[in-house]
Amino acid sequence: MLRNATLAILFLAFLGFALVACDGGGEGGGSTEPAEDTEIVAEDTEPECVPQCEGRECGYDGCGGSCGECEGDLEICIAGFCECKPECGDAVCGDNGCGGSCGDCPDAEVC
Repeated sequence: MLRNATLAILFLAFLGFALVACDGGGEGGGSTEPAEDTEIVAEDTEPECVPQCEGRECGYDGCGGSCGECEGDLEICIAGFCECKPECGDAVCGDNGCGGSCGDCPDAEVC
């Protein structure tokens, strides 16, 4: 029985020594300052958004902004590129303003 009590006391003494050693030696405790090469990052910060405009001249940049705007009323942004916006209005034939046609005139009629 005495042997078990001696072992228990030695174990508790060792455990107490280990706890003091892990705490930095008692007085003042361990350092709470990070190492010099440690980068401190707040947990609630979101990663910075990087606009995705490479190879695009217009449209949404993926971060709430724009990669650019098309000039005038005759261009629209399609898949990141400014394209001519066809304008036919009520016309059923003739030029659409972009080198295309609004349609062909019926036979024997001129547009």
